[in-house]
Amino acid sequence: MAKSRSVRSYGSAALEFAMLARGQISALLFFKLYPWDYTGGEIITGELGYKTTDLWRKLPLLSSTSVISGNPKIHSEILEHFTADTNYMISMMNFTIYNNTAEHASTFS
Repeated sequence: MAKSRSVRSYGSAALEFAMLARGQISALLFFKLYPWDYTGGEIITGELGYKTTDLWRKLPLLSSTSVISGNPKIHSEILEHFTADTNYMISMMNFTIYNNTAEHASTFS
């Protein structure tokens, strides 16, 4: 992480997973994706030896989540960076709970 030159977002999970698979980027990080946004990319990059999880080192099957993907070394470095900041992790949990509640509340109105 200390050696990274920049952080960019291309606005498309599919495009970024394809770029990761081609070796054009070293890793990717999204703070909120749905399974249909990342599953295909996870399968392709997983076959190439990349690791994909959320900030809590898992990937939920049916809900939105953060997504981190990269080679195992970079993946670990990114996770260490975010999990070292306890306040950040707590704010992410609150963000996820709030967003899920807001989404589901509109369904029941």
